[in-house]
Amino acid sequence: MMASGSGDSLFTSEMNDGIVQGNTSNPRKVFVGNISFEVRSGELKSFFGSFGNVKHVQLLWDRSRRRFKGSAFVTFCSIEGADMAKNSTEGERTLNGRIMTVSAVENKRRRRKEKEVSNDGVGNNFSDMLTEDKSTPEVPAPDNLYQDGHSYSKHSTSLNNEGAVPFHCLSDEAPSTDREDSYPTCCLPDDILLKVFSYLLVADRIRIERVCKQWRHVALLSWQSVRTLHFENVFQGLFAKGQSVLTHAILKSVLQRGCQNLQSLDISASPTLLTSHSCELIGRECPNLSHINLSGMRINNRDIQELSRQCSKLKKVELKRCKDIGEKGFWWLFKHCHHIEYFDCQENMRITGQCFHILNPSCHTVYVDECGHLSDMGISRLTTKCPGLKTLGISKCYKLTNASITRIAEDCKSLETLYMEGDFPSVSSDSLCQLQKLSQLRNLYLKNNLGISFDVLQRLSIGCSGLRYLDISGCYKNVTDDAIICLSACHSLEDLNISYVDKVTDKSIESLAISCPLKRFIMRVCMEITDQALLALANHCHTLTELDVSGCEDITDRGIQEFIQHRDRLDPDEKDQYPVLLLTIGGTSVSEPLPEFYPGEICGVKISFMDFSIPQRRLQMENYGRFFPSDEEEEEEDWDAEIEMTQPPDHSHHLDELGVDSMEEWNNQRQMHYGTSAFAIPEDYVDDFLDADDPAMWDDEFFVS
Repeated sequence: MMASGSGDSLFTSEMNDGIVQGNTSNPRKVFVGNISFEVRSGELKSFFGSFGNVKHVQLLWDRSRRRFKGSAFVTFCSIEGADMAKNSTEGERTLNGRIMTVSAVENKRRRRKEKEVSNDGVGNNFSDMLTEDKSTPEVPAPDNLYQDGHSYSKHSTSLNNEGAVPFHCLSDEAPSTDREDSYPTCCLPDDILLKVFSYLLVADRIRIERVCKQWRHVALLSWQSVRTLHFENVFQGLFAKGQSVLTHAILKSVLQRGCQNLQSLDISASPTLLTSHSCELIGRECPNLSHINLSGMRINNRDIQELSRQCSKLKKVELKRCKDIGEKGFWWLFKHCHHIEYFDCQENMRITGQCFHILNPSCHTVYVDECGHLSDMGISRLTTKCPGLKTLGISKCYKLTNASITRIAEDCKSLETLYMEGDFPSVSSDSLCQLQKLSQLRNLYLKNNLGISFDVLQRLSIGCSGLRYLDISGCYKNVTDDAIICLSACHSLEDLNISYVDKVTDKSIESLAISCPLKRFIMRVCMEITDQALLALANHCHTLTELDVSGCEDITDRGIQEFIQHRDRLDPDEKDQYPVLLLTIGGTSVSEPLPEFYPGEICGVKISFMDFSIPQRRLQMENYGRFFPSDEEEEEEDWDAEIEMTQPPDHSHHLDELGVDSMEEWNNQRQMHYGTSAFAIPEDYVDDFLDADDPAMWDDEFFVS
């Protein structure tokens, strides 16, 4: 009986100690880590017996790997023994050369609760917050809430959609408690909170629903006023910690929070795991969309057909890299959506352009860049149906011919921006000259288009004198110094890129500086540009904000010094009106760091040593049209002479050419020269020839015996 009584008292004391501490389920139990794998339970029990009587030792085993984890639970007979073990020194906890760790055992419920709470106190796991519950209570609204001119009433703010609110711990009662009223934020009116919440990002707007009932109530109401929704900077990528990409479940939970008035939806930031089911969800939950960006999403013709049927108000559609959509899918899109003004299907290899005959005639922007199967018939249908085009992108559409350029020049008189980058094998320079008919052209992108020549730029400078932006970088084949001088007639030219055009000299740069109000000038790896060009720009282009001469090796310290000194000598009254110039000089002959003449940004020049030139482009430009360098051509001639000497002649007239009378005399001369007979070729030479299989790699040393 006494034993029983003592046991009951001991149990009671343990329970009381556990209630007081609140952090451990059993104060006599400790967790021991960093145990040697050779230690067994008996040895561990004996070791911890120095701190107090040990009741039980439980070694932790990995069942999948069938081995000891190196940790254990040790239960003492008294709390004092456990405390002594936790407060022991490192020397007292060392066993078999390892310093073991001893800590209290946390309550499972407490540890699970702390795990659900994120670092910011309201939870960071976006997926858990959105998919925790599948029931949606009806949220009562205040009598009048105004947000951006919209009024919300009790009859228009209930959110009955399935999966909208994941927080089952909240009820339908009034969002107010005594504890919540103690915080200053809970005293704010709902309309003020509604205005504040409208500026939050998607993830933050979801997180604040966990703060209190009032915040949850107002946060749900804030979704009624959402007009634009995107997921940029919300997900960190496939290999990030936590929720890394947008999934169908997350998208469903967001859209079902009350996005019936949503007008713009952009999921291009994380489309990897979205499928056709997500496309159906968008069409069902967002019927009033006018702009949608599904770039990179895996959808097909049937998906785009159903989406366009439900979202017939679409005006701006972006479908970049949607490679499973074909001609029929775009046909259904144009058939159901009669108000499309902006269409983008870049990098689609299935479209030919046959569907453009039913496109909205008021469409002003079309991007079909890198659509390798786009045909002349497609361009013809596009320009005929939409003569009011303002922007057109046909870069890297290699199947287009002169007929397409002719149609664009004749039908699209209102065209302001044209993208025609890349080489077009079937488009001639004479055809490109027809672009001069586009008198309204303001922005022209001709990067890496090898069909650009002197005649093309001369015609453009006459017919398109209002050009403001021109990119002819990489057009090194036919663009000369005189062609660049022709651009001086474009008196509105503000942004010019002539990188990798190796025939440009200081003369053309000075002509541009005098005639054009340049604000941004990029001329990387222009090998003929010297300090004189910098001086001309400093004298005439006071409105420059960016100048990039990366890779121009003839730019020296002297040119930079004169450029800075001239900028510093500007009229002090006018100097404040000019912007700060960013001068990039990486890859030039300028010393780094700058000499003492550079006074920082006092003169309005900020210098960067970043080198933005591309070495591969330099090699491509230098080797264009060449098969052998000139010095190798001379070596090839020497090789031909040696071939005649090393190979025996077949006919008598060959002996006359070599200046010998007989084969024996020729063989003697060869043996004196090479030290071996004509037919005694070493084996290592034969092996090298088989490995290299290139006669240009033969050398005299292979013939030495």
